[in-house]
Amino acid sequence: MKKIKEFFGNIPIFQRQVEREINGKNIEPTEGIKKVEHGRQVTRRLIISLLVIVLIVLAILFYFNNKNGTTPPTSNATTNSESSTKQTEQDTQGAQSTSNSTLEAGTADNDHLLKLSTKERAEEATAAFKDWYESFDTKQPVLEINEELLNNDSGGTSPIELQTKLIDNLKASFGDQVEPDFYTSLQQGFNFNPVVVDSDKGLTISKQNEDESQWLKTWFLDTEKAEENTQIYLRNDFPYEWADWRNEGQNDEEVGQALSFIDWDNDLSYEVIGVLTSDKDKNINNIGGVFVVMHYNDEIQQWQVSGSIGGVL
Repeated sequence: MKKIKEFFGNIPIFQRQVEREINGKNIEPTEGIKKVEHGRQVTRRLIISLLVIVLIVLAILFYFNNKNGTTPPTSNATTNSESSTKQTEQDTQGAQSTSNSTLEAGTADNDHLLKLSTKERAEEATAAFKDWYESFDTKQPVLEINEELLNNDSGGTSPIELQTKLIDNLKASFGDQVEPDFYTSLQQGFNFNPVVVDSDKGLTISKQNEDESQWLKTWFLDTEKAEENTQIYLRNDFPYEWADWRNEGQNDEEVGQALSFIDWDNDLSYEVIGVLTSDKDKNINNIGGVFVVMHYNDEIQQWQVSGSIGGVL
């Protein structure tokens, strides 16, 4: 403490401050008084200096405390970012794993077809067609209206309502024996050739378009009567058999292009069933015959009737 006092006492500015304080109090500037005032000034300066130092230290601590306080969110953000990155990687790996599993499952199903001979694939596809074809009775009604509607323009007889009801009834009857595109294809056919209530024929399917391929889709449908009809029903009395499309059908000059959209040389999941309709009478316009495409569904491991069809008019 003594050394500190001597240090301040030797500073000229500090010495002049002591003299001003003594003169301001109108006191005789003796050596004793100077020493007392000197001590008082040193003590005051020390207290002020200590306070300044304390304030500076507190300010520094406050600054770093705030700085450190804002660091964790940045760290958390980094952590969250890293977590998100890891989660994304896990999701990606999960998606890849699912994709690989699906691919492996598809490969397994394809292996099923690869293990079969041509004859065995033909037998499986034909058996599936038979199960569908014999799941309904011939002349089983699939759409019916009241007789008074034949001469009455009351509601419920618009083509859209009629074809929608017909397709809904087919869905309830066929289940998973046919593919979803079977109904899509049939709906497209009705857009060209609508289900109507004709003034003479009654409830019927009216051939109104030159695109003959759309009319092929009506091959299994017929009306109960040629005139004043009230029912559309299913037909399953036409003869059918497997057609060797890979080796013969696709090379036939007359019908070979009918199903050319399928890669018959490399895709084993398709087979064809030929149905001869010309030997039977129909109340709606008949056709010579159709080639119904059967497709093997990997997911349910089952052959189904598809919406693809070819034929002879």
